[in-house]
Amino acid sequence: MDITLRLSWILALAFLVGCGNPDQEPQDGRPASETALTSDADEDEGTSAASHSPPDAKETPDEGPAGKAGVTETPEPDRMTSSSVPDTAEPPGPPIEQWQAWAEALAGDNDKARSSAAEELDGLAAEGAVAFAECLRHESPEVRRCAAFYLIDRFDPSDAAMVQAFTAALSDEDGPVRRMALSVAKRLPRDAQVAATPQLAATLENQSETAANRAAVARLIATLEADARPALPKLLSAMQKDPDKSVRSACLMAVSRVAESQDAVTAFRQTLTGDTEPGLRGLAAVRLGRLGPAAVDAAPDLADTLEDQDENVARKAADALVAIGAGSVSSAADKLTSANANVRRLAVFVLGKLGPAASPAIDELRKRLQDEDEEIRKLTEFAIRRIEGGR
Repeated sequence: MDITLRLSWILALAFLVGCGNPDQEPQDGRPASETALTSDADEDEGTSAASHSPPDAKETPDEGPAGKAGVTETPEPDRMTSSSVPDTAEPPGPPIEQWQAWAEALAGDNDKARSSAAEELDGLAAEGAVAFAECLRHESPEVRRCAAFYLIDRFDPSDAAMVQAFTAALSDEDGPVRRMALSVAKRLPRDAQVAATPQLAATLENQSETAANRAAVARLIATLEADARPALPKLLSAMQKDPDKSVRSACLMAVSRVAESQDAVTAFRQTLTGDTEPGLRGLAAVRLGRLGPAAVDAAPDLADTLEDQDENVARKAADALVAIGAGSVSSAADKLTSANANVRRLAVFVLGKLGPAASPAIDELRKRLQDEDEEIRKLTEFAIRRIEGGR
């Protein structure tokens, strides 16, 4: 068999035996590459404007763990309810023992055995002796695994039988078969992806799946945007409760693309005030800022976040208050009397950046001209000039 086909078989094996890198520090999150649900390029939050000097007062989505298959381990086949596996007494074509032997050869380390199994399956396909798409529905997991192995690098999105078979396999009771179906999910036609939203969303709450797969599914759901709104309850749940921070990050980014703005504000506020990971709190602040004035209800929470022990999170909260606009003036002004100098500094910064819109806070702001912190006094002078229309 030529080297290209052989490499394809080797890549397919990754879905059974597992591959991928350890989880990376999350920032945002989105979906996968051709043979797996790895991430596409995401938007960069960059550095917080609040970290610059007073006169001149983006978020990197979680790329997801690397690895072609987006799968880091192969647990024992676990059981999920599947309506896609009919009661078929006999396997198609060869006896069940032969299918089992092929499955073991394809999953093994013997190159010669793998090559021989691949050639024999090619022969069955060439003879038309077996409809491999139908084999994905067989009651025997060995038959379904062999069929998935065979079809994974031959997937044709214009083949309705293949699309239906792999869509059904997203709910397969056998873990390796299900993971191979997940690896094909990004190549499904969009209408098939939308139709498969319930199966994809179910993956988010299946703790037997790897964190890499759960995060990758969230990224795939994100690409469907409003069409994936039925998945929103499970996205919100995983965003708050999943034990893996990369999954929570990917779900947060998916919510930003799937949910209506007010639902997103509510969800982001929960992460901002409740997540234990600074990176997730900062990401929530950034996403609230991206919503602008629509996130005005979050202004008090963002103002409280100016007191976050992580300075990067506090600066992102300040930037979000600026992005919200005039609706954040009162909340920012409340922090001018904080005992924490850094909080007072950020509050002055926010009001200065808001310019004339911060006029209602001008009297409170003038009191900071007597602040014991020299930097705050200078920053206050600059803010007052901005508010009063000066340069």
